[in-house]
Amino acid sequence: MCRNRFYLFAKYIDFTGKTARTLVHNSSPAIHAGLGQSNLIAIVARGNIFDLYANGQKITSVRDNTNAYTGGAIGLVADDYSHVTEVVYHTARVWTIQ
Repeated sequence: MCRNRFYLFAKYIDFTGKTARTLVHNSSPAIHAGLGQSNLIAIVARGNIFDLYANGQKITSVRDNTNAYTGGAIGLVADDYSHVTEVVYHTARVWTIQ
């Protein structure tokens, strides 16, 4: 999620971090814009369907038909190709919904 309300959700093909496939790239008014803003983000994964949330609002659903997911890893990445970037993550949680 960016300070200009854009977001990108991607799947990394391998654990080197060099091969990624963007599943969705868009913007949402639910994302708090500007420097120093906090955003609560959540992703609900059900098989190959991913629901993305920002600040309690569903912003999109993505279907990835390239794999049948039975496991894997999740992560957050902060990146900017042209400016120094500082991001703070806290209170990260992962759980299974029964």
